Amino acid sequence: MKLGLVIVGVAVVLIGLWIVRRTGSAATRISTIPDDPDGRVLKQLVAAGSDLSKPHNAEFFLYFPDEDRASKAFRQLAAGGYTGEVERGAGESSWLCFVTKPIVPSHATMISIRDRMSELANAGGGEYDGWGTPISR
Repeated sequence: MKLGLVIVGVAVVLIGLWIVRRTGSAATRISTIPDDPDGRVLKQLVAAGSDLSKPHNAEFFLYFPDEDRASKAFRQLAAGGYTGEVERGAGESSWLCFVTKPIVPSHATMISIRDRMSELANAGGGEYDGWGTPISR
């Protein structure tokens, strides 16, 4: 009987450790994210209680010197499943290509998207200005 209780007790402890290691605390999850522009956004999301394993409606901002180049970038992104619009930038000297897409935001995914967005912006003489997203729990 005692051996059975010991086995059950050990099993409970092991399951508890597995759950803690699998989910981890927010501080532990934050400490594993690299400290670069995308990593900082991800850290802010985790600190605010966002569940990075769930899709987030990520928003991306690309600025171009004219409407034609912003529209060309938008068409290319729309073909990849992004939605959004092209509008005058806040300073009215540039045009904003604003797009959104539901994404599960891992660091690797966001780095890949950053590379694609930067390439697209540079090709049109523009600038990729990063991303953001509402919290998803």
